[in-house]
Amino acid sequence: MATPTAVFPSAIATDGQLKVANNLIQTTLKVGAGSADTILFVNSVAGFVANCLVSIDGEIAAIASVTSGGTPQLNVASGGRGFDGTAAATHNAGAKVSMFIDAWHHNAVSTEIKAIETFLGPNGQNLNTQLTGYVLNTAYQFAPQTPGGVLTATITNVVTLSPVPQGVSGTDTNHYLYISGGVGTAEPVLITGGSAVSGAASGTITFVPAYGHSGAWTIQSATAGIQEACQVSQAIMIPPGNYSVYATITPRTKTYIFGLGKFISTLTFQSATLALFNSIYPMFMLSHISLEMGSSLTGVSGSYAIYVEGTGAGGGKNGAYTVLFEVMIHAAYYNGIRFNNPGQTGCIVDTQVDSTISDGFVGINAFGHWHAVNAINCGGNGYNFSGTIAPDCNGIQSYNCGGWGYRSTAPNMVHNGFFNNDRSGEIYSNVVTEGGFFTDIFIQASGQSTTSPNTTGPGVVLDTSQGPTALTNIRTFNTNGIAFDLRSGGHQLAGINVEGPGYQNVAGNLYALKSVGGAVISTGCR
Repeated sequence: MATPTAVFPSAIATDGQLKVANNLIQTTLKVGAGSADTILFVNSVAGFVANCLVSIDGEIAAIASVTSGGTPQLNVASGGRGFDGTAAATHNAGAKVSMFIDAWHHNAVSTEIKAIETFLGPNGQNLNTQLTGYVLNTAYQFAPQTPGGVLTATITNVVTLSPVPQGVSGTDTNHYLYISGGVGTAEPVLITGGSAVSGAASGTITFVPAYGHSGAWTIQSATAGIQEACQVSQAIMIPPGNYSVYATITPRTKTYIFGLGKFISTLTFQSATLALFNSIYPMFMLSHISLEMGSSLTGVSGSYAIYVEGTGAGGGKNGAYTVLFEVMIHAAYYNGIRFNNPGQTGCIVDTQVDSTISDGFVGINAFGHWHAVNAINCGGNGYNFSGTIAPDCNGIQSYNCGGWGYRSTAPNMVHNGFFNNDRSGEIYSNVVTEGGFFTDIFIQASGQSTTSPNTTGPGVVLDTSQGPTALTNIRTFNTNGIAFDLRSGGHQLAGINVEGPGYQNVAGNLYALKSVGGAVISTGCR
């Protein structure tokens, strides 16, 4: 028996290497065959195929092709007599010619499988050098280790990792690992120090667990390998599938994390910590990812699926240039996304937040561009902006939120918006300085929440401190309350269209537009 040689990865294995088998196929030699003959004349070739192996007496022969017709024959491949360590021999007429499952069939496939596995590496980690700088998170989702010993709650513990997994280091103090099994409550733990160096044969990490652990407890990645991958690459691909995440992921500067298909790579947050992604460094991009909260969890008050932290409006670089593209956030997060003083431009494109406990999108001095963004079924406001600047919003939508569709105390730049069925009302703004503008907006069924309708929900409210604001090409339809409630003056209205009720009985008066400060109403309003 010979040992097959794999053709992968330099070539692709074919039937010529692997050979083809068939079940219960047998015939007999029509004439005798010499030990060097390369044509075997048989009584029938039914069931025999090219690249098969046949057994005659004690010899195996490799067949290159089959000839049917009046003179059926099996044509032997070059070097095919005495195949796989057997001896070429003379065979008499009438000898049985059989297709069996031979050792070669198993060994050739086994060799190719091993070659493929060697090429990929454990968890696909060798793909790192094959994918033009991108790495897979699964390559760093290392197997759980069982260091042994007892972990004491609320004090620093020292644990030895052998080997130290790729992407784990004692100096990475934004890095969580996950402890489970044995005796004790499963929990993520934050690395606080240690001698561990990524990929070393052995090293220590330190951390302070909230609970005690004993018995056969294990330690593994808390982030499905994502945090570990962030330490070795700035581009991380997440294959299709659902991955459990037990702690906050903190990407490094200039990190790009993306799924390999739109919304088919899902990260399910299994821990009630404050954020799934915490972007505290500049230039983070996340795309083609779905984020969900575990079914047994409810978002902790003040928590976010994505938290972008900066150092102040217009200054600093922390959190700057964060880009979210085609991200889906669903279910039970307290808030969806928060941009907190990102300092520089942040962009959100084609992203949806759905079914949060409170606000969908929160921006504090959130300078940037938001395009094709949706807030749906959020328990609080769809969008909530404050500070000295709000993002340029183009094509944003809200639906059936428990608060306002859009609420802001920062200067507004909103165009091409659609707001409907939000309980408190659709647009509320109270900006002390320049009010900004709202243009090309459609408002429908304000206050008509499907969960708890508000019979006085207005369309647009510009409150008492609102600076001069331009309202252009805005259509309201079937609002529960006042279509336009202008509680301050100096605003300019053009192209306003109120349809459906849009009226509220206030002290016996009916209003489509209520203004106490002398709004300037241009032509084209009705």
